[in-house]
Amino acid sequence: APPPPPKSAILSFRGRSELVSLGADERVDVLFEQAGRLFDLPPARYTLRLILKGRAVRPDALAAEALAAATGGTPKLMVLAAECGAADALGKAAAAGAAVPSFAAEH
Repeated sequence: APPPPPKSAILSFRGRSELVSLGADERVDVLFEQAGRLFDLPPARYTLRLILKGRAVRPDALAAEALAAATGGTPKLMVLAAECGAADALGKAAAAGAAVPSFAAEH
């Protein structure tokens, strides 16, 4: 028989951990919402990812199925947050300026 679905999970962000409860038929997006609220990461400003045992957990998955990989107690998920638009800004900042000669121009 498969193990019963977890009734709680631990969300961990920047060294701080919070225990959250789960309903039997809830989807993982509830955990995303709780992580945003608990760690002050509003969805308008941050894109969140939840990682369980090295794998990203999809928000539309059923929590019972997604957390089944966790064995031996309460599942612990790492919360990763990226500021919205940060990747775009980084890409633009990393682009070489017009005054910098390209590698192709040297050969």
